[in-house]
Amino acid sequence: MKHTITLIAMFFALGLCSTSYGQSSTTRVKDVQSKKGTQGASYQDAVIRGERMVYVLGARKGQTMVVKVWAKGKNAVFQIRHKKTKKYLPGTEPGKDARTWTGALPYSGNYEVIVGGTRGNASYNISFTIM
Repeated sequence: MKHTITLIAMFFALGLCSTSYGQSSTTRVKDVQSKKGTQGASYQDAVIRGERMVYVLGARKGQTMVVKVWAKGKNAVFQIRHKKTKKYLPGTEPGKDARTWTGALPYSGNYEVIVGGTRGNASYNISFTIM
């Protein structure tokens, strides 16, 4: 019994340390739904330091997608990758700091648009169009 209490106390203490001092990364996910009769959608949101917002969109190979993000502090950027293949679209790879992207889609299926901040917290607007 004494060993069990000690073990539980150790796990609890380790959990507090990682919560208090560790850099946690949070990811939120939202399915993008176009309103009937439209080709796109737009959202207003925010991410805090270390957080990512992932928007999931379905599309077919050959369709053109347009993604634009804007933030007052110009500190919101995105990456786009095909959910199944995990391949990033050209110009939206990690480190490219994309704020706009237009192109033909190479695969059918779901795409993930991953939004994050380049410094600090980022309040942003994002729009998606698929034609």
